[in-house]
Amino acid sequence: MLNRDEDILQAAEAWQKAGHGVALATVVETWGSAPRPAGSSLVINDDGTFLGSVSGGCVEGAVVTEALDVIASGQPKMLEFGRAYLSADFIRDQARPFLDAANRESGETVNLTVLDREDVVYVLRFPSRHVVSVNLAIGSRLPAYCTAPGRAILAYMEQGEAEAILENSPREKMTPHTVTAKSALLKILKDVRKLGFCINNQEAFIGDLSIASPVFGHAGQVLGAVNIAVPTPRWTVTQARRDLVPIVVRAAQQITETLATQTAVS
Repeated sequence: MLNRDEDILQAAEAWQKAGHGVALATVVETWGSAPRPAGSSLVINDDGTFLGSVSGGCVEGAVVTEALDVIASGQPKMLEFGRAYLSADFIRDQARPFLDAANRESGETVNLTVLDREDVVYVLRFPSRHVVSVNLAIGSRLPAYCTAPGRAILAYMEQGEAEAILENSPREKMTPHTVTAKSALLKILKDVRKLGFCINNQEAFIGDLSIASPVFGHAGQVLGAVNIAVPTPRWTVTQARRDLVPIVVRAAQQITETLATQTAVS
């Protein structure tokens, strides 16, 4: 992987001459202990090939995903990544074997998400062996208020913090089924906290049924959520509650227990 600025720019020029679409990502500001300093660059072509580095881990994957969109649209973007997203690599590494097992058992798409401001970000994904209604990439972002993993996380946050996130969210109707009223969403979060899982029926996408359960850190703080997403032509809510909820809840609990163990021995 090339790191020097001149090498990265030379690669971009060569790709352009070869007829590729090209995007250049540059770190403009950092805070705290950032993996790459301001000025670090990453160049991406329309095949998804990239050189250089702006961070590492799931952030780099998200930047590549956004860069491909920039190449297709021709519109530049400014990206921000919150602390929860930047610290997701450790959780992702611990979660990997349990998501893999859940994927093998269910045969369906299994994801790990974390909260970044008002959105959930997909940081680990094991895809279904079947045709799916929605195919999200690692680094994809969705509003927390209308997604199962978002609600699973919000339900276990301090109520004032969760309310602030709902208040700051646009709360648009993503589909005809989307619940947007703050009072109704708070009731849903209360129910999720009581049950330990969330079922979302076509509120983010038509044809998408999602089940999620929260993942916790050693101090009991919610860190993210595991979710399984399935298409409604193949699954009903009743079937998902019977067959998929136990798999999701078990995976989330296993990750939570592993995180507590890793913290205890570190």
